[in-house]
Amino acid sequence: MDTSLETTTATASSRHADSEQTDRAPVLLEQATQLIAAGKLKEAAAILEQAVAAAPKSLDLQISTAFLNVKIGDTDSARKHLQAALRLRTDNPDALHNLAVLLTAVGEFEEAKQCLHKLLVLDNQNIDIYNDLAVIEAESGNIAGAEHAFTQGMQLRSVNKKIFHNYLDFCKQTNNQSGFDTACAAYRKHWHVDPPITWDSNLKG
Repeated sequence: MDTSLETTTATASSRHADSEQTDRAPVLLEQATQLIAAGKLKEAAAILEQAVAAAPKSLDLQISTAFLNVKIGDTDSARKHLQAALRLRTDNPDALHNLAVLLTAVGEFEEAKQCLHKLLVLDNQNIDIYNDLAVIEAESGNIAGAEHAFTQGMQLRSVNKKIFHNYLDFCKQTNNQSGFDTACAAYRKHWHVDPPITWDSNLKG
């Protein structure tokens, strides 16, 4: 029996259904936006789940849904959507960064570091990535790895005070007075002021 007409008709019907489903996403997104503005984050998250189900190939929706799930404390759902976003685009910086933050929060340091290393492949001049990687290395007990990431970051032309402050604090925690003194000298050279922390005091402000 010739089923070509039936197959064609079924395919057309399926495409029409998919189109209708995708068309729902903007409407649902608008509803979620209004709920967020009203401070109803859990209700907004539920609507975004419907939106992303209607348009699962929307990278922005996957990331937005993940971000809101983080806000309401649903880390499992957030992780699911960030991983979905990375399946859509493996080199998406927002998804990689947010997944790294999430994984760090739940103590999955090795996976978090993998995300940050991927980000460095995309942009090896980003001071914030080096800072985040150094902090995670320190939190996971990899002192040498933290030292390496801090050192690389502080050598960038885009160096900022934040990474120096974190490094000075790290040096105190690891009893590395030599590294502390060297960083203080570099800090003064960059900004012509003393850093807001000394070997015998905590960070001010």
